Amino acid sequence: MVFISINGIKQKAKYVTSLFGGKPGELVIYPGSSGRTDDRYLEITVWRHFTEKNPTTGVDKFNLPRPGMKIELL
Repeated sequence: MVFISINGIKQKAKYVTSLFGGKPGELVIYPGSSGRTDDRYLEITVWRHFTEKNPTTGVDKFNLPRPGMKIELL
């Protein structure tokens, strides 16, 4: 597990190898498809089936962060 702070909001996320490495509903951080093949940019999201009435994603967990906001791995 890793703690992440974005937009002044601290959340706990599981570091996984891909988007599908966690459980549905779990906040995950993983190497994405962008960046060099040996040094990928990290992506953060909540893996969902989107069958919930009000599904949330990573953007909801951090109160609608915007580009340029400070990101900290704690």
